[in-house]
Amino acid sequence: MQLIANLSPNRFALLGLGGVLLLVLLLLSDIAASTRPNPQLAVTGELRVHLEDPQTEELIHQLQAEDEWQRIAAARELGKRRSIDAVPALIQTLDDPSDCVRSWAASALGKIGDPKAVPPLISAMERHYGAPFAGPLDHIYSRRRGVADFGIALRRLTGQRYGTDPDEWKRWFQGVKDQ
Repeated sequence: MQLIANLSPNRFALLGLGGVLLLVLLLLSDIAASTRPNPQLAVTGELRVHLEDPQTEELIHQLQAEDEWQRIAAARELGKRRSIDAVPALIQTLDDPSDCVRSWAASALGKIGDPKAVPPLISAMERHYGAPFAGPLDHIYSRRRGVADFGIALRRLTGQRYGTDPDEWKRWFQGVKDQ
């Protein structure tokens, strides 16, 4: 996925229709994979162990890159690696200015499976997607996609199905905290 990390919007047009279709297929395969249960958690009940991996450290650093495509690629790859070391940086990325980066960070947190990500995911979902939005259609689509990824991540982490409603997630989490 280094290809995506190096693409700027201007170079995106150079891929042609075949290249764009390939990128769309890669992104769709990630979406499908993000809805599958995390076998590591299902089988062992434990999180992936800490691995001192220089590539993971570099990906964590890339979450702060100026280029949006680089941040997206880093969040996507960290989700694939399921490294618990990336959780704090991915939580910070939930407030990225880009809907797409926030979406990939939420997806990565769902794949990693650390329950500590639940409260920040709910808070970020409410901050970024809780208010009604009126704007250009492409922004509405990216916001819907983003909030859907937050809901999927929370479902993977908790097993609950409250979808994209931040208020429902807050009520559920308050009930869990009160127990």
